[in-house]
Amino acid sequence: MARKILSILLILVILGGVFTACAQELPAVSSVNTTELPNDTSKTTEGIETEPPTTAVPIVMNGVSNYVVVYDNDLSTYTKNSLTALFGKLTETHGMTLPCYHDEQIIDDDAPINEILIGATNRVESAEIASELVRGEEYILAFDQADEYESLLIHATTEKKLLEAVQYFLDTYADATERSIVIENDLHYAKATASYPIQTLTVNGVSIARYSIVVPKSCDLLTYYAGLNLRDHIYNQSGYELTLCYDDTAEQSHEILVGDTNRDQSETDGLSGAQYILMRNDTKLVMKGTGVYAAAGVGAFVSTYLLPDANDTQNRVVAVNDLPTTAEKKTYSFSSTYRNAILMIGDGMGFNHVKATLANGLPAFVADGLPVIGKSVTRSYSVIYNGAAYTDSAASATAMATGYKTLNNVLGMDHNKKSVQNVRELAAAYGAQTAVLSTDALTGATPGAFLAHSTHRNNADIATQVNAIKNDLDYCLGSINGDKLTDETRNALRALTDSSAPFFMMVEEGHIDKRAHKNDMDGTLEHVKYYNDVIAYVICFTLCHPDTALIITADHETGGITPDSSSKYKYGFTTSNHTNADVPLYAFGAGVEVFHNVATENINIAKFIAKAFGAKTFGQSWSCPAVAA
Repeated sequence: MARKILSILLILVILGGVFTACAQELPAVSSVNTTELPNDTSKTTEGIETEPPTTAVPIVMNGVSNYVVVYDNDLSTYTKNSLTALFGKLTETHGMTLPCYHDEQIIDDDAPINEILIGATNRVESAEIASELVRGEEYILAFDQADEYESLLIHATTEKKLLEAVQYFLDTYADATERSIVIENDLHYAKATASYPIQTLTVNGVSIARYSIVVPKSCDLLTYYAGLNLRDHIYNQSGYELTLCYDDTAEQSHEILVGDTNRDQSETDGLSGAQYILMRNDTKLVMKGTGVYAAAGVGAFVSTYLLPDANDTQNRVVAVNDLPTTAEKKTYSFSSTYRNAILMIGDGMGFNHVKATLANGLPAFVADGLPVIGKSVTRSYSVIYNGAAYTDSAASATAMATGYKTLNNVLGMDHNKKSVQNVRELAAAYGAQTAVLSTDALTGATPGAFLAHSTHRNNADIATQVNAIKNDLDYCLGSINGDKLTDETRNALRALTDSSAPFFMMVEEGHIDKRAHKNDMDGTLEHVKYYNDVIAYVICFTLCHPDTALIITADHETGGITPDSSSKYKYGFTTSNHTNADVPLYAFGAGVEVFHNVATENINIAKFIAKAFGAKTFGQSWSCPAVAA
């Protein structure tokens, strides 16, 4: 009988459960899995039992089987239909019939029934095998033989991988000529379908999978995102997805404590400024910072200790054995040069928008705590030379993308309507990973400035250009709901950091401007809050990547928001158009001090970013005239 022989790998049981994959929304907090784990979690072929000897187990023989397929009833309808179709195809092409049931259906049990269990069914065997799935993209095949019945288990970390696993099983074991499916009785095989930079990660000999990440129940946004960034970084680099929970959950033996948790080990002297603490206290890891440096301890941990040996391309082992054991205060510092750049644009957001949002319930606008704060001068070529009252988004975004002042409505071109290179194109040519995200359509003026070149922002050729290149980017997504912008930014940053290449990302919250144009104060404030949320996550990300420069700004101010004691919002609109007001420029990371306490022309943002990608000169070579008093 011709069939492929599946290699047998033994997996030592480790903490896990069924984990979501990178494309799915990761739950913010969850309960802690209390499963105890052995210290050694490496996959190895050593120590496999040789008794009893390996024998063949017929699942189907001559088209006849005493097995039924049982799948998890909580799977999506799409996955259920796909599974049914897969096994239906088996009947059609191989002449083998395997009935399919969901795990809540009653199956005639006059005699013991052998089952092929697909996914997280309600069977005990499924729960046991789930604990062996330890990475973000992985599936497992295993055979279990009880006294009265047999189970073949197929499990995976995501529904996509589950369907892949079933297809792999059928392709490998189903023999159309013999009308049979035969496996080994000691089948126990796991396949990781992603190549992670770190294959094995331990802290003092203990697998990182044993740890959960704990943040204070009442923590601020930055502390929470410090914990989430740690979780994301470990997942992205090693595939292990740790539980993130609040400190009101039951204490576990191995925890990573981020911030001032209620655990005894978190008690340390106060911190200020860029100070942080990173230490190991018995089986607890303590990572602390304060304010915008809330993720400084996390950043020091991942950027100092979670670095695979460049020469260890095969085993990819990271063993952290030398963490400090005392609470010594250290001062966080970024790299002396930057190789990555993140530009965040809050379309239409002025200083006044921030003040209005704070006056209406936002606890803090996190960028206000950054050590570098300046202003961006937004006036376009049309304003400087042609008497226009204010810039538009096309001209302003073009300035930040290309380093050229241009005419209102012109996109990706100078004032002579000649195409000029933008920083995303520069970065891509340099070999960097690139991403563009926006709550606006990708053809909108701000994302369009990083994707296209056109004489007018409303031209049809913009869509043609965007569609032609968007798949060349590592992440490119428009029309994102404001409340999903942080999630999509997390996904984009994962895509950008899946290699050692430098990266550039532009992310825009475009609806601050749209709501302000309508003088919709509720909507305007809501989208400032969305922008604030994604800023908090990216600030913490930047601390985990100290060779990154982060710039947070706006393309212009919209609405002329001013204090208004008669308004229920304490602020009111004075126009439905843009204004020429300077907008905030916040910066964090490597090399950004040049923006502190100065009003800089927006073209200098592009020039600064371009330096990360090898450009000694970029954009216009002349200086803009002084602003009239």
